[in-house]
Amino acid sequence: MCVRNREPVRPGAWARHSWPSGVADVAGRYGVPVIAFAGTLGRGADYLVGRGFEAVVPIMPGPGTLADALADGPNNLERAAATAMRLIKLGAAG
Repeated sequence: MCVRNREPVRPGAWARHSWPSGVADVAGRYGVPVIAFAGTLGRGADYLVGRGFEAVVPIMPGPGTLADALADGPNNLERAAATAMRLIKLGAAG
């Protein structure tokens, strides 16, 4: 179960009816892999893997408050993206 705008959303519904899934659909047509970044990963987040997304990566390094998430959001996203890119580089080197 994911939450969007404080309303619960089933992962399958989100995967089919959202702009990220639209991006994944278009990218898939051109063979471009897509990584989804989310504040935190809830139950069912892995549903997206193989359905247009190569991976789903959490932005938050651990539990925290909404205020912390908003204040540290840009830094947390940068850290998560850098980690994902290092993993991609590691895979390409192997």
